[in-house]
Amino acid sequence: AAQMSEATGFLWLLQLGYHEDPRTPIGPHAGRVLDRLRATGLLPYVVAVSVGEEWYEYCLAGAFARYGAGVNNPACIPVLHDWMGKQHLAAKTALGVPVVWITTLAHPTLRPIPANTDVVALDPYMGPGGSFDAVVAPVLALAEQTTPLPLVLIPQWFEGHGFPRPRASDVAKYFDWLKRPQWIALLGFTWRTRDNGIVGLSDLPDIRTAIEARK
Repeated sequence: AAQMSEATGFLWLLQLGYHEDPRTPIGPHAGRVLDRLRATGLLPYVVAVSVGEEWYEYCLAGAFARYGAGVNNPACIPVLHDWMGKQHLAAKTALGVPVVWITTLAHPTLRPIPANTDVVALDPYMGPGGSFDAVVAPVLALAEQTTPLPLVLIPQWFEGHGFPRPRASDVAKYFDWLKRPQWIALLGFTWRTRDNGIVGLSDLPDIRTAIEARK
């Protein structure tokens, strides 16, 4: 990664603690990561950090049942809101870079943004039978209305696991939102390609063509 950045100027959003116990204080872990970043020369190319992702969604889906948080338990919301605000501060203190909150929805009560968040990244995927205008656009508009923080788009650029093939016609709609002043970046997610190695958009040539046409 460091060699790629040195050669091309590529910059990174680093995700911390994805495989850690969710109760683990992130500060010491971030300190160990900092040592690795320095040792490899990657540190100057890391421009932001996230502490895991989609915390509310995982908790409401029952991923933290072993800790007493069952499926659709609304108690997840205030607990995680408080905890992740502390985790964000610890990560920011250790690494000295902005913290990104990755979520499917930014809503003042249903999905409140934790303290010490610098950027909100939204990944509302369309799902079966959905459309950009019906599913994605309202989430993006709500974020604009309810937070002054910079925003990042994460389009669904994969298919599988119940998610239909994305539409090339929607690429223009994402880029239209990116023109709005509060949106600072677009990070397409190519999740399903990881089954056989990361291949970018080679499995979605129509999407790649549509993206390259926007450059």
